[in-house]
Amino acid sequence: MAAQMAPPLYKIVKQVPLGAPDKWDFVSLGPQGKRVYVSHQDKISIVDTETAKLIGTVGPIEGAHGAVVVPSVGRLYADNGKSGTVSVFDAKTLRHLGEIPTQPDSDAMAYDDTRGILIVSNGDSGTATLIDPKTDKALATFKIGPGGEGIATDGRGHAFINISDGRAMVRIDLAARKVDAHWPLKNCESPHGLAIDRKTQRLFVSCRNKTMLVVDSTNGKTVASLPIGRGTDSAAFDPKRKLAFSSNKDGTISVVAEQGPNVYRALAPIPTAPGAATMAEDPRTGRIYVVTADVVSTLPAHHRGEVPEYAFRPGTVKLLVLDPRS
Repeated sequence: MAAQMAPPLYKIVKQVPLGAPDKWDFVSLGPQGKRVYVSHQDKISIVDTETAKLIGTVGPIEGAHGAVVVPSVGRLYADNGKSGTVSVFDAKTLRHLGEIPTQPDSDAMAYDDTRGILIVSNGDSGTATLIDPKTDKALATFKIGPGGEGIATDGRGHAFINISDGRAMVRIDLAARKVDAHWPLKNCESPHGLAIDRKTQRLFVSCRNKTMLVVDSTNGKTVASLPIGRGTDSAAFDPKRKLAFSSNKDGTISVVAEQGPNVYRALAPIPTAPGAATMAEDPRTGRIYVVTADVVSTLPAHHRGEVPEYAFRPGTVKLLVLDPRS
């Protein structure tokens, strides 16, 4: 038991230069973990995971946030936060195929493989858009509340979206194409990252007040609350290792071990680099990907207790690759 509960040890094994521009957002994995997609301000930068090299970009993107590959149709989807659209590309050739209207501030994206639906949260618009990748048409757009952030799906026909402005979460019935539950998240300021263990039906919500909530996806009840680092923006869950993660702007990845559906333990954090607040994790290998840039100066935080503001060296955006130590 002592060996089983030892904190995971990870190390940065590779750094992949991505260059300018100097802003970034979500990191996502493609099928079989062969490619990493980094939302990179006005484009999506694509890295081959075997060679650890930048192999291409797609764009232009007007405010890149989310990127998702749908294997069944062989297409890459990237949302444009400024224009309120989703750009469609051929995942193999990277050729631009078209645009799908959503609403302004399209942000996080997720694909539900059981229903075959792409979900987009439109933050400032306070809406969500459901897209059918078979037709590349929007099926529905409806209100969820302002500040939609992380998205997760349960494999049972539901999607869940954090509502950062309302300290809440909504559950969407994908077949009915509407919100069927709205759950307050007490003691969670600005919920951002969201991940799920589909086996136990537990949601992992990373909150800006250095807290991760574990929520029962069937009824919205909080079953555990654990400490995490400052400045979270993404969460992930590894079903093989039973670990939940929160990537944080303070230069850490918080780790929570799942010992049972209602039993969790916070483990030692993984050091990364300041600014690395978004992540993707490959459950096949345990490999973690985060993105940041070289810090040249640190400025005071806007509010007490928050992460300091970092100034980055222009043109130094990079993907960090972390492997678990054997």
